[in-house]
Amino acid sequence: MRPPKPRTIGFQPENTRFRPERPSGFAVILGLDMLEALRLVDAEGLPQDEAARRMDVSTATLCRLVSEARRRVAVALTEGHAITIEGGNVVYRQDEGAGPSGRHGFGGPGGRGRRGAQGGRGRMQD
Repeated sequence: MRPPKPRTIGFQPENTRFRPERPSGFAVILGLDMLEALRLVDAEGLPQDEAARRMDVSTATLCRLVSEARRRVAVALTEGHAITIEGGNVVYRQDEGAGPSGRHGFGGPGGRGRRGAQGGRGRMQD
């Protein structure tokens, strides 16, 4: 079995933990790659083939990431679990400011780079 290929992501989240008012005591883990897939497809509205290209994965892999991320978020929201964003085999895009090598673990050397693609986005309104 070959080692998994790193997924390319374009930003690091400023907030990595979300907790409901009355938490259940459990947390759902959302990988950085899952969050990036959600961001590109749902928040940015990119077609899946373009989002897959940006992450340097196949369209099938992107679809699996989006599906699993949506499932985990739905479980957390409906069952009152906290959401923790961490982990994943990721590489940060060089143009997004991830440090000299462009690759590092979340929270490691250079673990908090520029906000990148998140840029001046305001709050989502109803």
